[in-house]
Amino acid sequence: YIQWGYDGMGPWGFKDPRSCILLPLYLQIFPEAILLTIRRNVYDIAASLAHRFKPGVGILADVDHWRALAVSYLDRVDQFGTQHKNYFEINYEDLCTAPGDTLTRVYEYLQLPLTAEAVSYATQIVTTASIGTRDWSERRWKWEATKRRWKRAFAPLYDTVRGKA
Repeated sequence: YIQWGYDGMGPWGFKDPRSCILLPLYLQIFPEAILLTIRRNVYDIAASLAHRFKPGVGILADVDHWRALAVSYLDRVDQFGTQHKNYFEINYEDLCTAPGDTLTRVYEYLQLPLTAEAVSYATQIVTTASIGTRDWSERRWKWEATKRRWKRAFAPLYDTVRGKA
């Protein structure tokens, strides 16, 4: 984390659902850890992962596999995380539909300052587009993948036009 500017002193965190597997060990090593879980509908998680390229895996279109994996991670959180004294949980759907209110609750829990500019920025960039992915058609998945490719391909041009290059 130092490579990204972490000074080794302040609060830090990471987002990796796989960390749920080692949660009991992490809690032994860091008994004062503050846990924040963002709980998303497991069917939406599975649908999303079944359509995404993952290094070392490629695209594994087995929705049942990804749903079972998501359930196992959340079971681990339910078994160990929810019992921890510093546990806080939000719903992904709440974050997408009411980012300002949800971030305010998170920052209050973490006792971190939250600026109006940060709330405004989150409100502008967070969308509801990934809620209900389990109901997307194959055509919608292809369209979303195309948008991501276009965004990567044209980002430098877009930044130049906006004067951010």
